[in-house]
This record gives sequence, structure tokens and C-alpha cells, in this order.
Amino acid sequence: MLAVFCFSLFAVNLFFSSGYFITKLFYMKVFVICLAALLCMYGLSAFAQDDKGYVYDGTIKFIVPDLPRFEDYSDVLSATKLAEDIDFDSYEGAWSFRTRLRNGLKKDPNFAGKYKVVTHGCGTSCQVNWIVDTENGKIVDRIGSSHGISYKLDSRLIIKHPPTYEEMPYNLTNHGTFGGAITFYIVRNNEIYELLSLKTPTIKWDDPKYPLAKGYP
Repeated sequence: MLAVFCFSLFAVNLFFSSGYFITKLFYMKVFVICLAALLCMYGLSAFAQDDKGYVYDGTIKFIVPDLPRFEDYSDVLSATKLAEDIDFDSYEGAWSFRTRLRNGLKKDPNFAGKYKVVTHGCGTSCQVNWIVDTENGKIVDRIGSSHGISYKLDSRLIIKHPPTYEEMPYNLTNHGTFGGAITFYIVRNNEIYELLSLKTPTIKWDDPKYPLAKGYP
């Protein structure tokens, strides 16, 4: 392409320096042809670059837009009083975790203005997350998780198994870190509601319907 451009400049120079009309006309034609060739080559190059797009390499990436954000649920109410103890009658089985729940209630709210999320382990890659109303000590609900939850004091949104920046783009087939699903909850009127859940796609490499999936000829 550079050679074509230089030759075009050379043709223009000869056109203006030559004293013969026929010579001028010849070089003018050469210049126009070279210029057209140059533009054509540039256009084909640009087209090839734009048309290239994503090159499939065995990986498919998905983007899920418009997911719930913390700022979408910022209408929270602060606690006007603090309960002295947990209302163990509000949730069956809560008494078995009375020490953890009581210790959690002693601390300031950490979720949706007036709620306290009390988290403790329940085994390998297992957590129990209790949501307690600090005004009356009632247990709103509990959420089990294997890779944590994310929440804020100024939002009613809870994200179960939230991805971290280090994990982006998120590998949905990595069950070890994905935990099965990313689930979005909100608290409303002292109840927990599930907004949506992003499930892990099932990849059945051993399915007899796909005998070539493992790469066998």
C-alpha cells in the first residue's frame, strides 16, 4: 500500500513538471488508477478488520445486562430502637444457634437500614446467613450459601454467590467458585423475596447423545 501511494505521488510530480499534453494526460490516468487502487485496498482492509469480529476458540462469552443493583433498592428505614434479645419463636430451629444470633444482635445493623445479617459456617464451603430485624429481634429468614453473600447497609438487595472483580469475566462452568447460581434477593415488609437467579448451565460431556464431545474421532 505504501508503494502504491509513493508511486501516485511520483505520477503527480511528473504530471505537473512535464511539458507535453499527452504526457500529462497519461500520468493523470496513472494517478487516478493508482489512487483508486489505494482507496480500494484501504476499503478492503477496513472491511476485513470490521468483519473479523469474534473468533470462536471453543469459548462462548455471555453478557447479562440490567441485573439488579444495590442503588436500585436504596429506600431503607433506620432502626428506631434495638431489641434486647432474639425472638426465637419467629423461626423454627433458631434456638440451636442462640449464641451466634445473640452476639450478632449486639452489633449495629449492617443491612437495609435496620437489619442485621448474622453469618456463621456450617461445614466446608457452607455458610448460614440469618437476617434479623434489630427493632424486634424477629428472624426474617435465613439464606444458605457456599460462596458468601453481598449486602449493604443502605440497600435492600442481597446477592448470593456474588462474583468478584478477580473472577471477571465469570466462568459459569467452574462449579467450585460459582456455587450453582447467582441469586438476587430483596427484603420488603420483613420478608425476603427472590428476584431472579442465574443458573449454571449443565454441560454433560458423558451424555451418550454426544459421543464426539470428548474429541474422539
